Amino acid sequence: KQLLHALRAKIYFKTGRLQGSIIESRIASDILAINNIKNRILLKSIDDIALAQWLSGYTDQALMMLDNAEKAYLKQNDIRGQITTDWNRILLHTMDYDADKVASCINRAERSEARHLIMSARGFTATAAHLLTLVMIINGQENNMNGVEDAIQMLRKHTTLYKPFWKTLLAEAYLKIEDYEDCSRCICDAFNTSDSTGERFYLSEAHRVNAELKLKIGRKKDAKNSYDIALNIAQENNTPILELRALNSQYTNYTTLNKKEKEIILSRILEIIKTFDNKKATFDIRNARKILKA
Repeated sequence: KQLLHALRAKIYFKTGRLQGSIIESRIASDILAINNIKNRILLKSIDDIALAQWLSGYTDQALMMLDNAEKAYLKQNDIRGQITTDWNRILLHTMDYDADKVASCINRAERSEARHLIMSARGFTATAAHLLTLVMIINGQENNMNGVEDAIQMLRKHTTLYKPFWKTLLAEAYLKIEDYEDCSRCICDAFNTSDSTGERFYLSEAHRVNAELKLKIGRKKDAKNSYDIALNIAQENNTPILELRALNSQYTNYTTLNKKEKEIILSRILEIIKTFDNKKATFDIRNARKILKA
């Protein structure tokens, strides 16, 4: 029965029903007693739950859950499991555009691989290095996209898992360097993969990036529609982090908003921000606070 709830939690996460994912995970196992879990599938479900918690705004709990999972893997002398936990930290910090923390997690995983003479499962560490490049491009710290997309495609060619996520990240990086054609192509890939696999946890981000692309090429009506879709999906999935990101983007980039529209956005930003008091200040929370102070 515990295993069934854990598997449901994974399915709910992939299909974007994050609140259901968190509820099922809590039924499957008490977070505080996670060190007693020995079933490998139960442990693996923790990775997705941590991501679900992060996107749902439980940022501190997400990091604590990965710390506890690592301790459980350590007890079982499961080095690959520990490296997988590093991979999930990398995903969290990639979603938060934190290049320093992504780099730190990569270094840690690489040291573990070298020390134990193993290759990471499914090329996680190698893929992470390219995700770091994308984060740096989005942050304006890098501008060279040469070979990055082909390298990720090769490393992930046997699985569609997380494909909408990294395709959206690629799209945003292409947008940053003003390669609008490749940006549009990657967004379409993210939409198509999400439709075919049902993986929806990051779908609102694909629509948010699409909105920013439409603004860049002067299609404001289409941009408004994409923002509306992004916000609706984020609300349906109960992902306030991604809703906040879309709101921040709309307020900052959609320069023709009227006074009433701005007030509505600011009101919703404030409403979300209040739920994050005394929690880890993420990229989106920091940006929202800057908007509210301006």
